[in-house]
Amino acid sequence: RSTCLHLPTCVSSSLRSPPPVLMDLPQTIEYFRRVRESSTHKARSFLSAVDAQLASEIFGKKPKLSPAAAAAVTIQRVWRGYVARQLYLQRLMERFLESEQERDRTSEHFFQEVELQERLERAESEREVRIIRKQAIEGRRWRAAFTIQRAWRKWRSRRQLVQQLAQAPDPTEYLTMHLS
Repeated sequence: RSTCLHLPTCVSSSLRSPPPVLMDLPQTIEYFRRVRESSTHKARSFLSAVDAQLASEIFGKKPKLSPAAAAAVTIQRVWRGYVARQLYLQRLMERFLESEQERDRTSEHFFQEVELQERLERAESEREVRIIRKQAIEGRRWRAAFTIQRAWRKWRSRRQLVQQLAQAPDPTEYLTMHLS
């Protein structure tokens, strides 16, 4: 039993025309009508070759429906088509909403990561600022220590000079000797 995967090559050569996607609606309808007739004709001729009586029972004329029955069939067909379209739209909307929720979750996760990265950068910059401030404070402390040491050394040297001048017999001679 062979299965046809490419519809236009399955049917007779008169049906080999562009695929239905490339045709407008009337051409597409006519195309599929010819395909149905051709496939029915092939099935009927094959079955007739095997069992003619069975072929006439299966492919016999369909009984004509009364106008009320035909109307009922039409209403049922239209109703089933409407229900199927509504179900399709509902499923399509569900898929859309699921994809939107997934996108929202993904984007929310992305924004959380971005926010976390920004917070880390801020924390790092705040840490760097604290380090710089700490270094500045330590630098001021060192400068203050140097200033205090310099002032103390000056005071000590002046005090030593005053003591030495007090012990020297001639202070002017002592100054000229040590300062020159």
